[in-house]
Order: sequence, then structure tokens, then C-alpha cells
Amino acid sequence: MRLNIAYACGEEYARHAGVSMISLFENNKDFDEIYVYLIDNGMTEDTKNILLEITNSYGRNAIIKSCDDLCKQISVNTEKYPISTYSKLFLGQLDEIDKIIYLDCDTSVTGSFKELWELDISGYYVAGVWDDAAPRLKAVVGVNGNDPYINCGFVLMNLDSWRKYRLEEKSIEFINKYNGDVPFLDQGVVNGICKNHTLLLEPNYNLMSYMLMFKANQIEMLCRVDKMYTQREIDNAIDNPIVIHWVNGCYNRPWTKNCTHPLKERYLYYLEMSPWASQFLDHPLSKQTKFLRFLYLVLPFSLFNFLRKVSDNSKGKSLRGKY
Repeated sequence: MRLNIAYACGEEYARHAGVSMISLFENNKDFDEIYVYLIDNGMTEDTKNILLEITNSYGRNAIIKSCDDLCKQISVNTEKYPISTYSKLFLGQLDEIDKIIYLDCDTSVTGSFKELWELDISGYYVAGVWDDAAPRLKAVVGVNGNDPYINCGFVLMNLDSWRKYRLEEKSIEFINKYNGDVPFLDQGVVNGICKNHTLLLEPNYNLMSYMLMFKANQIEMLCRVDKMYTQREIDNAIDNPIVIHWVNGCYNRPWTKNCTHPLKERYLYYLEMSPWASQFLDHPLSKQTKFLRFLYLVLPFSLFNFLRKVSDNSKGKSLRGKY
């Protein structure tokens, strides 16, 4: 059985992709073949060779694709975010495969994808895990309050459907509709064009910080939905994660000094197996993240929830960081 995976990154995030790839290979030895598609947005030749060496050391396959070639049909604001952010929307161009798992570089794979890969997704465009987006952020891309809105740091994509239903063209139309500045970028596009065709997965496929910070009923209040994940599903995701997504928020990332993330040892295990062993970065928390962490630690949940609701309904920055 062949597993297809995609990462997209430039030089800055390439080392994180490399550590993630090691975690992927270590926990998916039951696949006969693994093909990793590396969407290159400015990696040096030395860095690309390091990633190829990691892949070869596990007897797996890596194919490097140019991000500029893949995303040449869109015009977006690249001053804030790299164009590689949108690259997953164009993976249907890989016409030799019918499905793929896209992973952000800031992930660790801590379990097998075998059960997921055998899942029948023929009736869906994508499969993913519910994100903690506020109703205003969902509504602006056409997703109703109680409808699922997935996080695209991990997404299983049905490329057959992507091609059959012209979702690449619809992505371009969607981006143009927002003049190249879609709210939440590629995630806004995916949720906007795939609504009613999205399969929700259990949260252990994309364990995010908000699941570690809040109880299930609190998450529903924060997101203002009637039903999301049960506490049992959240607890299982924490105890048995398949993918840990090191999104920011109240925690900093595990490759930084003085990381506060409670599961950081899961990342450090794979870091020590990599060419970047014991190399930590000095990236302090942003002012917004520090403020969010302060509020989370000192306020009762009811007041924290009230402030976030006020912030989400304002025209300024949302008080959500990226849990």
C-alpha cells in the first residue's frame, strides 16, 4: 500500500518539515511505499539535499515540486504570507495519485495513518479536524455557525473529486473574489468551497492547543456551536494523538527555548533523531500571545469567553491567537 504526503515550505520552515518527516516515517512503517511531495518555496539546494537524505535513509521516496509552478495561476499578497500557504489547493495537478494527506511543517506524526488511509472518502472532497474558528470568521467565507470548519494544517484530500468537480478552478475564483486576501488564507478557501462535502475526523488526527486548554463544553461555548467534540474524544486525542499540530497561542513552539507546551517531549524525541538535534531557536512569544496567555491564566473561563466574544465581533484582531 502506498501513502502520499505533501509538505510546503521555504527555507525557514524546512527543518521543521524534516523533523515532521522523521516522525512520519517512524510511525508508518506498515506502509509498503511512502511518497512525500515537497512543495519548494525557496529552499536552498543544501536544504533540499538534507530532506532527500532523510527520505532515502528510510527507504522512502521524495519528489520536489516548485511552488511557483504549482501556484502560477493565482495572485495573492505574499508580503504577509508565503504563496506556498495556498499550494494544497493545486495538488490535483499530481494526476498520478487519487488522494493525499497534506501536513503543515509544524506537525509531529505520532501514530499510524493506516486506518485513515483505508477510509472510504469517495463521497467527500476533504477530511479534517474541527478548528476553533469564531462564527464571524466562518460566516465571511460562507460557512454557517453550526457547520464544520476544519483546520488545514492536516487535511486528507480526495484528488479525484478535486479534479472531477474543478475545485482548483473554484479555488482561483474564490481567491479572486477576495482580491487575493481570503480570511485565513487557504483554510478559508478550503472551507468555503468544500462545505457540505467535508468529512469530520476525530481530533486525534490534528491535536491543537485549544484541546489542551479547554474542556469540550468550553470549546463549544468559545466557538458558539451546539455540538463539537465530546470530552471523551478530546481526552483520547490528548492520550493517543496521531498528529500533534504545534500551533501557537498560549504555548510557544517546541523548537524554541523555554517551551511551555505540555507535550513538547513528543517533538524533542524526533528532533534528536534529526540533523538539527539539540538546536533550539530563540523566538519569543508575540505580544498578542503573551496577552492571551495572561488572560487565560488569570481570568475565570466565563470572563475569558466574554472577552473573546467581544473581540471576535469587533473589526480588529480577533482575541484567539492560534490555540
